[in-house]
Amino acid sequence: RPPATPPPTPIAKPLAKPPAMPSAKPPEKPGRAPSPPARGSQSESRWWKELPRQPRRVYTKGNEDGILEHVVNNVVHLFNKQYVEFPAGDGSAAITRLLREQYGWRGVLMDC
Repeated sequence: RPPATPPPTPIAKPLAKPPAMPSAKPPEKPGRAPSPPARGSQSESRWWKELPRQPRRVYTKGNEDGILEHVVNNVVHLFNKQYVEFPAGDGSAAITRLLREQYGWRGVLMDC
């Protein structure tokens, strides 16, 4: 019988949670999502015009997580809060990290 292997060492240390920004919406309670905008409506076709000039940057090197936050809060209407992201590296700068840590999403990070 082979010897027991020790548990894996974490790849990265957890980072301190950044303070919530006033513009960020709090996580919604599970349940039904609101109805999406009508196909072709102004709110559906012009969401990008409401994108902040300087989306907030929390974990990513650019401001990708702030753009994703805007899309999730204002454009798409979701029933389950799950994601898959790749390539994700060690996850410390993953675009979906904001969704996981501040909005309670669950998902899978993959990298080669």
